[in-house]
Amino acid sequence: MEHDPEPGVEPGIDGIKQMMNMFYSAFPDLKVTVNQLVAERDLVVGHMTTEGTQTGEFMGIPASGKKISITEMNMVRISNGKAVEH
Repeated sequence: MEHDPEPGVEPGIDGIKQMMNMFYSAFPDLKVTVNQLVAERDLVVGHMTTEGTQTGEFMGIPASGKKISITEMNMVRISNGKAVEH
């Protein structure tokens, strides 16, 4: 379950795949660095840095050639070896 999907993206695994395809199309050099990963019981928390260059359109924003750097944290609940909540 995706609690906060991006505008125009359906919730769930298909929406996550759709969003990742949009990212990789707009930022083909996209690189995600895991800075820290913590797991306890059924929860995994990741602190990551995502970087890339926007060479394609992204969510209506034309290609700019600019580099981005996003620092983020994500919490995922795991059940039966699969991510079931984000």
